[in-house]
Amino acid sequence: MNQCISGLCKNAGRYQTPAGWVCEEHHDPATDTSLMSFNGVKVFCATKAADRDQLGEKVTAWIKEHPSYALVDKVVTQSSDEAYHCITISLFYREAR
Repeated sequence: MNQCISGLCKNAGRYQTPAGWVCEEHHDPATDTSLMSFNGVKVFCATKAADRDQLGEKVTAWIKEHPSYALVDKVVTQSSDEAYHCITISLFYREAR
């Protein structure tokens, strides 16, 4: 059973969010954007140095182009080996239906 992350109850969480499961008793999934579940993901990735330098601008431009999307969470991942260094920015968002 998934417990609500609020810590206020032992109710099973009904909605999965990037932060964990939440229940309707303590969170309104329609308005609680800090814990809201997501219905879309946008991934930005770059391996070349010049592309990595521009990645922030690309993310910012995409966010500005999609003002109706409510950002719920983000994950930044860096990986590398002897030859390549990759950075990935994943944006989790909720699009109004």
